[in-house]
Amino acid sequence: MRRSLAILCCLALPASARSHARGVEDLAVAAEAYRQGRFDDCAQTAGTIDRSGLLNPDAALLLEAQCLFYARRPAQALERFDRLRRQYPQSPWAGLAAFRAADCLWETGERSAAAGRYAEAEAGADPRCDGAVGLYRRAVQAGPAGGELWLKLRLEHAQHPLAAAALVPRLDFRQGIELAAALHQARRWSEALDLLDGLPDPGHDAGRFALAYRAGRILFDMRGRYGEASRLLLAARDHAPGAVQAQEAWFWGSRALGRADRDDEAIASHRAMVERHPGAKLASRALFYAGWLAQNRGDCERAKRLFASAWQSEPRSSWAREARWFAAWCELRSQRWKAGAELLRAQLDHPDWRLGGRALYWTGLAMARQKDGRAAQAAWRRCIERHPLTWYALLARARLGPKAPPQPPPPPGPPDAPVVADPLLQRASELDQAGLPGLASAVLRQRERAFLQRHPARADRLALLDAYRQAENFHRPWLLTLRKDLAALRSLPEGPEARSVWDHAYPACERERLERHAGADRSLALFLQAIMRTESGFDPTALSVADARGLMQMIPPTAVRVAAELGIDDYDDEMLFDPEPNIRTAAWYIGALAVKFKRQWPLVAASYNGGPPAAMRWCREHGEHELDAFVESIPFSETRRYAKAVTTTFARYAYLEKEPPVALSLELDPDYLESGPDY
Repeated sequence: MRRSLAILCCLALPASARSHARGVEDLAVAAEAYRQGRFDDCAQTAGTIDRSGLLNPDAALLLEAQCLFYARRPAQALERFDRLRRQYPQSPWAGLAAFRAADCLWETGERSAAAGRYAEAEAGADPRCDGAVGLYRRAVQAGPAGGELWLKLRLEHAQHPLAAAALVPRLDFRQGIELAAALHQARRWSEALDLLDGLPDPGHDAGRFALAYRAGRILFDMRGRYGEASRLLLAARDHAPGAVQAQEAWFWGSRALGRADRDDEAIASHRAMVERHPGAKLASRALFYAGWLAQNRGDCERAKRLFASAWQSEPRSSWAREARWFAAWCELRSQRWKAGAELLRAQLDHPDWRLGGRALYWTGLAMARQKDGRAAQAAWRRCIERHPLTWYALLARARLGPKAPPQPPPPPGPPDAPVVADPLLQRASELDQAGLPGLASAVLRQRERAFLQRHPARADRLALLDAYRQAENFHRPWLLTLRKDLAALRSLPEGPEARSVWDHAYPACERERLERHAGADRSLALFLQAIMRTESGFDPTALSVADARGLMQMIPPTAVRVAAELGIDDYDDEMLFDPEPNIRTAAWYIGALAVKFKRQWPLVAASYNGGPPAAMRWCREHGEHELDAFVESIPFSETRRYAKAVTTTFARYAYLEKEPPVALSLELDPDYLESGPDY
């Protein structure tokens, strides 16, 4: 009966609609064959699709061409790739088709023709197209005369595996510095240093500056080699060809001294740079770091003078705001409550919770310590109202004692305004129906700017974000929400449209995997989701300057040890760009940290970011403090921010999913367990 009804319903559709439905169905069958590696079946099905009824005929032709290529039929694939470029020159896949056509010629043995095609494709390529294979093959074809092509491959595609196999020609000094910079950017630090070590003395100050500065910055980024970095960077300063270069090298050399725990030398070096170059672009930053090092050593009087100089030299900069805060923090730590509150007054109304919420919370505590309970409670209530479900609002709630949780979020639902009908969204929907979410996301990304110009209303923008999510892309909606709807995230959502903004800012990305690897621990699953959002913004391809990778930004040395604990015998660093092994290793590791630090979530976050040895040291040094002061005393600025951000995100996920509110205990338990990871 159901089959009969389905046939009748289908026959009731107009012929064009039936043709479109059949085309999408065939495209889905071809896509499934492609995923399963049945390339002949894929090519046969894709070749019989009636593309005239499709909104994405170029995608169907691309799929047929790809399947023909992988079915080892390059001549036929070449004809399809060339046809795609002729018939659909504005297609998102036109640039890719140009490179793949050259691949086809290479596979048929027409190497000279392929080299020419690679050169043409590279000249007209979208910057996002990968031309590494083409450069590699052109260099191979050129033989001994391909030196410049090898060098170009290393410079422009330093992260590509083929770049490691490139035969680098004999380099002059300028080319060596340029290649070292590219390797530095690609985080191939050891290769870059070896290259610099092999360069001859340039014989002039500009060259000596370039050599020492580049090596110093590489060593700084490698971490753990700050002493060498400071020596080279300060040497670069003395060879700088101009004042700007001297200031840059001096600043980073001073930073390296601080990272090497040579605080007094670092402070003196920062101050000397400012005295020598008082109007320098980096002067306020140098004064800020000098003050921060001084207050971290407990020398608040010297720190306050340096902080005051920092905000006076550049009063509107972010460094000036942070300098004012740390000057206030010096006063608060010294129990000079009135002076601390006075310094915070300028930031009480700032809309950012990291500034305004911080000022309100600590002003409230200063009032409480001065026995002004009414003013303290007023400041804390204002913090909760203006910056709900943020780190400082959670602390304020803990100070105020038992208090009703916030009103539950409005239910998800369609926006009040009608959803825009746009060809772009229809094209993406067709590709999603065919099981091609990656192509759908690429189509949306290519036409995103034009869509937003045509449809500036929030309701229409949310329709675009919904289309991205349907295409399994959570990163782009998160990013666009932060750019376009940040104000909506500063207050609790009211109504379905605001709720939709929050859902895109805090999506349940990879939730099935997170819950599976967290076991029955619902709180751990939500905490892992908060880590994912903070670390990568839901981008599985994310790669940090510290070589942290994937959704959870696992660092390879840590992942290697965790893989051994889990019995993963075939572990490879590239696996961290795959969501499954990335989440599996991170969930095990963070779960073990949660046990080690007794589920004190801010401390668990700090240990994940700063490392368990550092977190254990902070517990020993500052464990007598309450949680608020403990977190503010974390010496790593990145880790301080991270612990607050993850806890804020954790609380917001719990709120959206109607879980028990995240409640912070002000009383810290510093007695971490000796068992569990210390890496």
